[in-house]
Amino acid sequence: MKTFQFLVLAFSMVTSSIYAQIRVDQYGDVNVGVTTTNNVDNLGDLIIGQDGLDNALSFYNSTGLSYRMYRMNDYGFIVRGRNIDGQTYNYKGIIMDVNGNIGIKALPNSSYSLYVSGPAYSTGSWQGSDIHMKSNIKKISVQSHVYDSLTPISYNYKLKKVNKSGTDMGGYTQADADSIDTNTSFGFSAQEVQKYFPNLVQEDGQGFLAVNYDGFIPILWESHTEMLHRIQALETEIENLTKNNGKNKLKSISITEETHATIQSSIVLHQNFPNPWNSSTTIAATIPAHITSAMVCIYDLTGKQLRCYHIAQRGEAQIVLHAEELQPGMYIYSLLADGKLVDSKQMVLTE
Repeated sequence: MKTFQFLVLAFSMVTSSIYAQIRVDQYGDVNVGVTTTNNVDNLGDLIIGQDGLDNALSFYNSTGLSYRMYRMNDYGFIVRGRNIDGQTYNYKGIIMDVNGNIGIKALPNSSYSLYVSGPAYSTGSWQGSDIHMKSNIKKISVQSHVYDSLTPISYNYKLKKVNKSGTDMGGYTQADADSIDTNTSFGFSAQEVQKYFPNLVQEDGQGFLAVNYDGFIPILWESHTEMLHRIQALETEIENLTKNNGKNKLKSISITEETHATIQSSIVLHQNFPNPWNSSTTIAATIPAHITSAMVCIYDLTGKQLRCYHIAQRGEAQIVLHAEELQPGMYIYSLLADGKLVDSKQMVLTE
């Protein structure tokens, strides 16, 4: 009993010294590397009072491999080993910032709750989509010319490591370069997608753009539905032409007012995109090959003609309007084919 009391007294003398490395306060908190008690919540915490790699809670195995938990520059690290190749940070693990954002093999990115460098594997994924969670619900309108403007590409991610100061060397400066997927990938340029679907592109704090590829699913679905409707309309038109011939194959027929109206119906003027717009917008139209002359004219709400654009293309055609050509306001644009009005639509130019 006397021996135990002596050991307790000796431990108390050491831990009460102003230079002690370990302090146990009255609440059971164990303070390591601090000279004053840092009571947090009276629940018996282990408190390490210094930042940096050399002030970590470390776990070693028989080969000397360590797993370390420490704090540095307002980041919390749970990583394997020490700093790699002289880097300021060790990215081989999990890192958390002061807002609770998590980085895996990378520093957290304030634009994302979870930021992962490298491929991730999952046996399932779910995304909240209950109608009660949503507002401002609108039906998607898709124009075929948008897909003609997007160029599918294959690519590889750049493999660049950071220097000691963390300076950008042309690649990923805040991630473990060894974790970057080296396989050839397929997709779109985020800069190109941003022109037509800005809601599917997000820019992070470093200026890098990311694409929400899941967002393309309802857009592709609507485009597919629209294409099916057009195919069905064409099949009906062919069937009617065949019946009018009295045979199962098409023959040359003289164009009457009725058949002219049928052919004319294949001319389509699309809604401009985007609308409203403040920089530029695209007006698309479908012009059959037999049309001799086609143009799109812009009118103000009083009916005054402001501009006309001749369309030389046949099939899927488009023109691009720029904000400097018009004053902010509401306009009407019309498609004229061989001197006849085909259709008119409204558009809004904002400041």
